[in-house]
Amino acid sequence: MSAQVAAHGGVTEGAVKTWEDDFEALKPLVSSVDTDCSRFMLLLAKLEVQSYYFASPPGAPRPNFHFNALRAYNTSHALLTSALTLESHSKFLSHGPHWVYRTVIDASSVLISTLNSVAAPPTVTPADADAIAVQIRTAVHTCSVRDSDLPSRGAAIIEAFWSVRNVVSKSLEPAGAWPERLGAAVTYWCLTRFRDALQEAKKSTEGVNKGLEAFHNISAPTRTGSEQTTNTGQDPFQDVDWTMFMDEFGWGGDGAVFLGPP
Repeated sequence: MSAQVAAHGGVTEGAVKTWEDDFEALKPLVSSVDTDCSRFMLLLAKLEVQSYYFASPPGAPRPNFHFNALRAYNTSHALLTSALTLESHSKFLSHGPHWVYRTVIDASSVLISTLNSVAAPPTVTPADADAIAVQIRTAVHTCSVRDSDLPSRGAAIIEAFWSVRNVVSKSLEPAGAWPERLGAAVTYWCLTRFRDALQEAKKSTEGVNKGLEAFHNISAPTRTGSEQTTNTGQDPFQDVDWTMFMDEFGWGGDGAVFLGPP
């Protein structure tokens, strides 16, 4: 994978299809016993391979992209369902190591990004999408072991993005990738997309709030302090750790300072 990215700036659709075929051929050797845990592991590996469909070289033809993107979406959903099933039986997520959380956040990023794009599966209703978002929230929060750890911070970003999804524009593609990030290529791209959308929504929200404040000041100049009402709704941005993106997620795109000397 690294050699493909280094040589071509991404991975061609044909190369990913070859990896998938090889994986399917080797699956019986990877696990001889069908258990909930073995299915989770196989789905994990399958999603990692399929995520490279989003990491094609610039300008490379992708005739089957939307079909492959839908397959990655379905794998992500199956992975999330498997993780929650394991949690209900054995507290798998509660006691899982970091790679388990990484898998959950990878699948969650693909799901949320796809659902808020023009490429969302047509069979998924708004109620279905909300139900999936609840599953994601449950899974990611369950991985958290303390306040402000990566799972809780990741959950805050995803929840905030989902809460303002109706005021931000939908993506033309289900997901993208920063190929140089290898196994985390799609997740970092999605989290950056969520960040940009949140910043856009935050500016829009601040503008609306300022406009409403000015309107109220003009329309009711004699209102007393005891008569004024306050907005008790929760600010969807209050739990977002903006420095997280500067310190940990700003490793790709323009100004990729961690990829080597300028």
